[in-house]
Amino acid sequence: MSELIYNKIEPCNVIKAIMTLYEHGKFDTILERANQLIEAYPNNSELYKILGITFFKTGNTRVAIKYFRKVIKLCPSLPYAYNYLGTALLDLEEYKEAKTAFEKAIELNPTDFEAYNSISFILRTKGDLKGAIRILIKATKKDSKNFVAYNDIAILQKRLGDLKGSIENYKKAININPKYFKANQNLGNLYRDLGDYDNAISSYQKALRIKPNDSQVKHMLNAVCGHSTLRPPGNYVEDLFDEYASSFEDSLTQKLDYKIPSLISSYLKKNNYETNKKIIDLGCGTGLLGFELNKYFDYIEGIDLSSSMIQEAKKKNVYNKLSKIDIIEYLSTEILDFDLFISLDVFIYIGEISDIFKLIKSRNKRKGKFIFSTEHNCKKDFFLEKSGRYSHSKRYIDNLCKKFDFQISSFKKTKLRKQSNHYLIGGIYILDF
Repeated sequence: MSELIYNKIEPCNVIKAIMTLYEHGKFDTILERANQLIEAYPNNSELYKILGITFFKTGNTRVAIKYFRKVIKLCPSLPYAYNYLGTALLDLEEYKEAKTAFEKAIELNPTDFEAYNSISFILRTKGDLKGAIRILIKATKKDSKNFVAYNDIAILQKRLGDLKGSIENYKKAININPKYFKANQNLGNLYRDLGDYDNAISSYQKALRIKPNDSQVKHMLNAVCGHSTLRPPGNYVEDLFDEYASSFEDSLTQKLDYKIPSLISSYLKKNNYETNKKIIDLGCGTGLLGFELNKYFDYIEGIDLSSSMIQEAKKKNVYNKLSKIDIIEYLSTEILDFDLFISLDVFIYIGEISDIFKLIKSRNKRKGKFIFSTEHNCKKDFFLEKSGRYSHSKRYIDNLCKKFDFQISSFKKTKLRKQSNHYLIGGIYILDF
C-alpha cells in the first residue's frame, strides 16, 4: 500500500487496491493508511467514500460523517453521498440532520427508495405513523412497481387500525411480486388476527412455497389449522422478538393493557418479601418486570432468547446481569442459587414446560418460589391456540407440581391482556419448592 502512495500511481488503481482490501475485510490496514492516502489524493471523492464506509463499519461514526461531508463538498450532486451521511447521522440518533440529508438524496434522485424508507423510519421513531405512510406513498408515485413500499405502508396501516387499507396494500405488493415472501406472511398474519382462517391458511401456504423452511410461518400454519405441537420450531421465538423488540413494550402496555409485572411486584411488596433475595427473570423481554422489582430488591438477573429484547432491557439499567440464552440451556448449565424464579408471559411461547420444573427443582441450591403466568385453558394440558401462543390448564400445572414436588401457595385467574375486543384470561401461579 505504501508503494502505491509514494509512487503516486493513477488514483483509479489506488481505489481498486483499497476496495480489494475492503472486500477482504482488511479494515485496519485501510485505517492505518488513511492519513497517507488523504495526503496523496486530497481531492478524490471515491477515496473519502471508502474511508467513510470503513470508519462507519468499524464503529467510528463521527469520523465517517466527516469523510461523507468531504465527498459532498467535492461532489455535491451525488445522491449516494447524502444517503451515506444520513445513515451515519441516524446511527447517532441525530434525526433532524439525517432527515435533511435523505431529503437532499431524494431531490437528486426522486426514485431513491432507500432515502424515502429512511425518512419513514425517522417519522415512525418520532411516532408520526401517518407522516411515515405519506412519505412511502410518495415513493410509490415515483415507482409504482415498488412492492416493498406497499408492504411497508400496509404494516403502518395495520398499526393505525386501517385494516382494509392494509389488506389492499399487501395485495398490491403481492400482485407486483407474487414471490415476495414478507407480504404473503404479513397478509396471513392479518387474516389470522381478523379470524379469517381460510385466507390466513392460503397466505401462509403461498409464503411457504417461497420459503419452505421458515419457522414462523410453519408455526402459524400449525396454529390456524388446529395442529397443536409440543413446542415451537427452532428460532421461532428469537426471530419473532428480534423483529418486534422496538415496538413490543409500547404495544403490550399501552394498547393491550398488560399489567402482570406490576401485579407481581405488588404481591411481593404486600407480603413483605425480603429485599436481599436473589431473583432470576426467565424471559425478561424488555425489562418490564425488572423495572418494577428494582424498586424493592437488591439483585435481579435477567435472561432472554432475543438479543434485541436484551438491548431494550439494558436501557432500563435495572438488572445486575443480563444474558442472551435459552431458558433450558441456562437452567441446565449455569449455577442456580436464587430465591425467586419468575417467568411472566413466557410459557405462552414454549408449550411443554416440564423440563423447566425439573431443572429448577433439581439444580437450585436453596429453597425458593417459582412465580409464573400462563394463558389459561380449562380443557387440555397445553394447546397451541390459533394466535400462535400456547395455553396451559391448571390440571397440567397440578400434575407438574406433583411430579417434581412443588406446592401451589397461590393460584388465581386474571385478565392477562387484551386481544381484539376482549381480555384473555391468564393464570398466575406462585409455587414453593
